Amino acid sequence: MKKFWIVFLAIALTISTTACSHKSKSNDAKSETIDTSVASNAKALDAFDGSEEAKQSLAKLLSGNENYMSGNITPNISAALRTDLATNGQHPYAIVITCSDSRVPAELILDSSLGDIFVIRTAGNVVSDFEIGSVEYGAEHLGCPLILVLGHTNCGAVTAATEGGEAGGKIQSIIDEIAPSVQKAKEAGATDVLSKAIELNVMNSINRILTSDVINELIEEEKVAVIGGVYDISTGTITIIE
Repeated sequence: MKKFWIVFLAIALTISTTACSHKSKSNDAKSETIDTSVASNAKALDAFDGSEEAKQSLAKLLSGNENYMSGNITPNISAALRTDLATNGQHPYAIVITCSDSRVPAELILDSSLGDIFVIRTAGNVVSDFEIGSVEYGAEHLGCPLILVLGHTNCGAVTAATEGGEAGGKIQSIIDEIAPSVQKAKEAGATDVLSKAIELNVMNSINRILTSDVINELIEEEKVAVIGGVYDISTGTITIIE
């Protein structure tokens, strides 16, 4: 019996040590990812050439994403804030155009409270006149100084465009909008066509937004800035596209 308990304790100790080792490695990897993201965010802010107000908005978004990665999000969804917004109106500090993908909830990954960000979501974060009109409203009427177009890794819409074929129904119009970005990625000789196409698709949406006379006028007056980024659904990080 004594020998049994010695063996049992030895096995338990081994399992415990292995579990702690795996947990330690996981925490180290998470810490390293956050540190890398913080450094990348600092670099993006240094390179940002928009107005000071737009830069502050970008800093809030990136800081919120760091909170999300750390598991420390604290969005204000209180009744008091809800009442204030209903009474005094909304004053969001950024417009975020992102994908409808359920893995990319903009408010959560940016640690945003009620009234913080004006969100527009479409499959593949594609932009048409409807979305541009929404962007114009957010920038001109709500005074948002920053527009962020946010793509994401493993995007189903971009993947479908990369694989080709017919989607059927109105979905095909989304694929057709993304297809030129896929072609450009292939022509550029990208080793990872999907990742490159996701970035180029973000830039395509930005270019669509820049067809707006309203937005261009606000940019010239330094009242708004437009920037792109990609959200990694695995790590939770946002990388600003330079």
